[in-house]
Amino acid sequence: MSPKFMTFYEKYMMIVGTIGNFMFYVQAHKIFTCQSSASVSMPAFTISAIALCSWLIYGILMKNTPIIIANIVGVIGALLVLLTIIIY
Repeated sequence: MSPKFMTFYEKYMMIVGTIGNFMFYVQAHKIFTCQSSASVSMPAFTISAIALCSWLIYGILMKNTPIIIANIVGVIGALLVLLTIIIY
């Protein structure tokens, strides 16, 4: 593949990966505004947080900026959801 295409696709993936991981913030906001986490699965978000941490470490080891950025956003979001589950 051409370097120009790869540069474009890397930027595209950084945007898509980051936006995709904003779902955690939406869930945390919903828990916070409703002040209830009764319908949210703590084990599922724990598994997500572990998987995101693993991807973040992989991205760091590979020095892959899109993976690093997307998973930093995801890890923080998943931890925020877990924190709101614990609080509510």
